[in-house]
Amino acid sequence: MAIQLLHDQNLVLKDVSHRNFGELLGHLQNNETAYHAQAVEKVSEALRKCYGDRDISLQQLSATFRRGDLLEMLG
Repeated sequence: MAIQLLHDQNLVLKDVSHRNFGELLGHLQNNETAYHAQAVEKVSEALRKCYGDRDISLQQLSATFRRGDLLEMLG
């Protein structure tokens, strides 16, 4: 969600400061539903890339998050 928020505001993380944090937070709060839906879709897409359309056990899912595999898929 943060990556999309920064992209939408034409910012990179190093540019976030006390001067623009309130504005960023307000934008996030006003568009929370849309950002959440986009994030869920991106995670679902990354999981499909990792595992295809088969069922994923909770152990596999846990290991995927623990290893950070999705971060590589989303990056």
